[in-house]
Amino acid sequence: SLDREEVVAALCQTPSFDQLGAEAIRGIVYVNWLSYDHDMNGVIDKHEFCEPGALGDSLAQANYGYEKPPPLSDLSLWFDYHDRDRSGSLDREEVVAALCQTPPFDQLGAETVRETVYVNWLSYDHD
Repeated sequence: SLDREEVVAALCQTPSFDQLGAEAIRGIVYVNWLSYDHDMNGVIDKHEFCEPGALGDSLAQANYGYEKPPPLSDLSLWFDYHDRDRSGSLDREEVVAALCQTPPFDQLGAETVRETVYVNWLSYDHD
């Protein structure tokens, strides 16, 4: 489990938060704590951290683009990384954004990738 100060310390070392400074991060964590500490015991356990819409999801969304995307050779990690809204599916624009960051597609340019995705979408989206 994580207490408030452990979360503050971790966020101070996270690229999308480190520029805010410890006091600003502390304020954000303390103001929002009860949104994530559902049983109000003063710590966030693994279940509270990992459940949909919880602190883990919020951090993953805030950190999107700060770490190098996984390669296509690990399809599950690649999918999870690019599922920005954590919906369990990739919409067209998530696929476009993902491919624009994935070799060799990253060399094609956003408009070419977008056009290719949109033209071929129905071949892969069966529902």
